[in-house]
Amino acid sequence: MQQAPLAPRAARKPVVLKVPASQAFSWLGSGWNLFVGQPLQWALMALAVFIIMAIVSTVLVPLPIIGPMAAPVLFVLLTGGMLSGAARQARGETLRFEYLFDGFRLHGGSLALVGVLFSIPLVLMLLVVQLALVGGLLAGVLGAVLGSALSSLLSMATAFVSVLVTGLGVSVFIYLLMILTLVCAPALIIYRGLPPLEAMGLSLKASLRNLGAILVFGLLMYVLFAVALIPAGLGVLIFIPVSIGALRQAYLDMFGDAVHGA
Repeated sequence: MQQAPLAPRAARKPVVLKVPASQAFSWLGSGWNLFVGQPLQWALMALAVFIIMAIVSTVLVPLPIIGPMAAPVLFVLLTGGMLSGAARQARGETLRFEYLFDGFRLHGGSLALVGVLFSIPLVLMLLVVQLALVGGLLAGVLGAVLGSALSSLLSMATAFVSVLVTGLGVSVFIYLLMILTLVCAPALIIYRGLPPLEAMGLSLKASLRNLGAILVFGLLMYVLFAVALIPAGLGVLIFIPVSIGALRQAYLDMFGDAVHGA
């Protein structure tokens, strides 16, 4: 069996560095260089990721509670595998399709737990908002039955809108925070072997310290994703590997980590 190129957990705790917001453009450049280095293999990997995620989203996501967790867990596992492939390519190896599943093989438990931890607050938040909305509607209907119909309906509508706006605001805030925990977490697990909670905490710390670069990077990725969907979605085959290369470079820059198998 081929020796994995990824180092065990480093004794030195990762140190978060500050990078300029303009560094986000360099991250994308590194992602592009990764893709053009071995474009066919990356395109095949990206196609497999797209098909797998589409199947999971269609079959499992509609299921209550467990369904919404399935896609994030699988996404983190596949991201870990592609980050492993990126490290192998950077070390001069020929990229192989099987590296896509390195996340399952090398750090499956840790990466899966990151996906679960990412999903739990979002699932709970969705349930709370739904319960609040249902409760507001029931209270309004009951008031309409027992009291003045018009005033009760107006009160119900006001409460519904208030809960909806508040819920959406809280949801967006929590979602963005959870996204920040994922920026570097898979790389910290794959390259350094860190436990899930520590990796997510360090990812959040690094993202908040470099919020300017992260915001620019997020905006660039949003625009590029929209462009990638234009040619019948075929641009996704380029977008996915470029994203992985960019995330790898973001990790290297924010943690100054040119070693440890990265």
